[in-house]
Amino acid sequence: MPRFARYIEDNLGGLMGNLVFGVLMGVTATVGFLLGLPLDIRHVTFSSANFAIGFVGLDQQIDAETAAVTVLGIALIGTVNLLVSFGLALWVALRARKVRFRHGFRLLRALGWRLRVAPLDFFIGPHEAEPVPDPHTTRGYK
Repeated sequence: MPRFARYIEDNLGGLMGNLVFGVLMGVTATVGFLLGLPLDIRHVTFSSANFAIGFVGLDQQIDAETAAVTVLGIALIGTVNLLVSFGLALWVALRARKVRFRHGFRLLRALGWRLRVAPLDFFIGPHEAEPVPDPHTTRGYK
C-alpha cells in the first residue's frame, strides 16, 4: 500500500491529465452534436472503434474496397497523430534546451549519427541512462 500511495503521489498529475484528456476527447462529438457544430475526433483509437462498430452494425457486409480505404484512412490518421505528437514534443524539448532553429543542421547530424550507432534507442529507449558520446569527439561507444 505505501508503494502504491507513493506511485500515486509521484504521478497524480500525469494520471489525471490522461484521464481528463480521454474524457474530453470522448465527449467532443456529443458536445458538437448538442451545439450543432461539426466537431469530430480524428484519432486512430476512435476511428478504429467507429469502423468496428460500423462493420458489426452492417453484419460484416462491406466490400473489400471500402474496408481497404477505411484501413488506409486509419493508418493515415495514426501517422498524422504521431507526427504532430512527436513534433510538438520535440519542439518543447528543444525550447527547454534553448536550441534555436539555426542549430537545426547540427541537431539533424547528431540525430543521424545516433541513428547509425544505436538505432534501437529510437524505438525502445536506451537500457542505461549513460551519457551519449559526442559524435565530434569519438567514433562510437567506448
